Amino acid sequence: MGKPFQSELLAISETVKWANLIDINLLKKEISNLDFPVYFVGSGGSLSACYLGVSIVEKKGKFAKAITPLELFALKNTIRNSTIIIISASGRNTDILFAFKMAVKFDAKSILSICMVENSKLSELSHKFTRSKIFEYKLPVGKDGFLATNSLVSYFIILIRALTENKQIYNKAISKTNLEEIEAFCNTVNLDSSITVLYNGWTKSIAYDIESKSIEAALYPILLADFRNFGHGRHHWFAKKVNKSAIIAIATPEDEIIANKTLAALPSTIPKLIIKTNFSSDEGLLDLLIKSFQLINNFGQSFGIDPGKPGVPEFGRKLYNLKYQSLLKINKSLKQKITSRALISIERKINLSIDQIDDDRVIEWIAAYKNFISKLNKTNFGAIIFDYDGTLCAVERKFNGPDKVISEKLTSILENGFIIGIATGRGKSVKADLRKVLPERLWPQVLIGYYNCSDIGLLSDNRHPNRDKQIDVELIKLHKLITAKYNHIRCDLRPKQLTVKHQENSEITNVIEQVKDSIMNWGIKNVQVLESSHSIDIIPLEISKIDIFNPLKDMLKKSGLSTEILCIGDRGRWPGNDYKLLATEYSLSVDETSFEKDTCWNIASMGVSHTDATIEYLDKLSFGEKAMKLKVN
Repeated sequence: MGKPFQSELLAISETVKWANLIDINLLKKEISNLDFPVYFVGSGGSLSACYLGVSIVEKKGKFAKAITPLELFALKNTIRNSTIIIISASGRNTDILFAFKMAVKFDAKSILSICMVENSKLSELSHKFTRSKIFEYKLPVGKDGFLATNSLVSYFIILIRALTENKQIYNKAISKTNLEEIEAFCNTVNLDSSITVLYNGWTKSIAYDIESKSIEAALYPILLADFRNFGHGRHHWFAKKVNKSAIIAIATPEDEIIANKTLAALPSTIPKLIIKTNFSSDEGLLDLLIKSFQLINNFGQSFGIDPGKPGVPEFGRKLYNLKYQSLLKINKSLKQKITSRALISIERKINLSIDQIDDDRVIEWIAAYKNFISKLNKTNFGAIIFDYDGTLCAVERKFNGPDKVISEKLTSILENGFIIGIATGRGKSVKADLRKVLPERLWPQVLIGYYNCSDIGLLSDNRHPNRDKQIDVELIKLHKLITAKYNHIRCDLRPKQLTVKHQENSEITNVIEQVKDSIMNWGIKNVQVLESSHSIDIIPLEISKIDIFNPLKDMLKKSGLSTEILCIGDRGRWPGNDYKLLATEYSLSVDETSFEKDTCWNIASMGVSHTDATIEYLDKLSFGEKAMKLKVN
């Protein structure tokens, strides 16, 4: 098993060139839109790439953590409020598939996987769930041998390019400096020594990869510490084992002073090495990674072991393929009382795992769920009001409108004689989208509430939306203040709505906080701020998406249909832009829910959200002469 390690080192130049040229625009866009905190999940050599990802994210002031699949299980109660990024070269090992299933089971905000092969088992799983996306790249030099080498170089370059503004990490990062020092150090270390590797936060990924490779290839035992934690007692190892110890410091240009001072304080008899780079930041990490590979290669020469093919014992294969999921117990006492759909629906409501609340509250939530489902099943509906973006129109189809399946579902509702309402923050683009996918004869059955229902008209009515109405005075004032103060914020002013976006459509959380703070400081009154995934709408207090109800009920009465209305949206928790719409009596969310017990439930299947959840709900519809029924089991 494996490849000669030296042959893998010779292929690195080709890998660097390839990883710099591949198109990662979709990955970069996806990562830029992720919610934080983030767990980077990997096993073996891929865990080193996870530490790199964490370093970059933390440098931006965001929270991230590198963990193994088993650690993800231990942290399962935090998955619900986190984004999961899975790093796996093969996408097929038992542990990484287990991690993916845990992320789905505990309803992660989103799951993003990056693989170095195509059509893996992980890919097969990923395509089954809405919240999951996978990016697959095919290494031109083939899969790694026993140790992660070219796949890891690729991950370093891809993650740096995706998480930073660097467009390419060039070949100049492969430098020849320091290689003689590495060879000389390896020649002075006793074969029965342990080696301590020191790092700072930025170079942690390199330290962990040295430890991983050295242990996996049965070379030196490696002890890890950051430069200062080493001074808190770990140095005592060298006092007692001076003849069986060596030390390595990993240093960027910013670390050289502390590295030199730390090593200078140790006895001169201890073998010492500083693996350093002349490059700062990202290119420096790639340089250090490749030099660490050379260190491992020299370690192997000292022991007469090829790190790329050290040989795997039979018990090692058994351990690698161990099926252990059934050995990890999840509290089943509470789960036995309810169905899996009820369980996940309740956990979405409380934003916690059910085993984190006491039995009395569990009983209350079970009763609330059953009451809500019973109410839905018994009610006759004459119309459905939908939010648009994220509910009928997927984010990736923002400029194309609803897909074929959604369009067919909407057409079916209309052809059976019922009415559809659309409550959206958008304007004429929604009318254009829907006219493309719905037959013209059905347009009079579609009522659209443009600009958060400040302008309401039929799909067949060319007079709406009407942007010639008088613009709200407070919004005019606010528009002037925002555009004068923030040049990175784009404002679109309509008669009763001010839509605010970041110029690059990213970092929207910061934009929201800046605008909210300014509104308070400027003393702007009588407006409300509603949030969507990548923009905010500022509207007068008297405007609401529920303003579509009265004209829609008038249409139902004239048509002789049931006047009960089902509402479906994605942002049901305040200050989400659907929170009032989904606070109505019969409402379903395809994403965020409120904490109210009697409305705004997300009852979609595990791992299903947004437009896929909408489709799932609409699949449960049946049509009568005067009403639609929703049947939920």
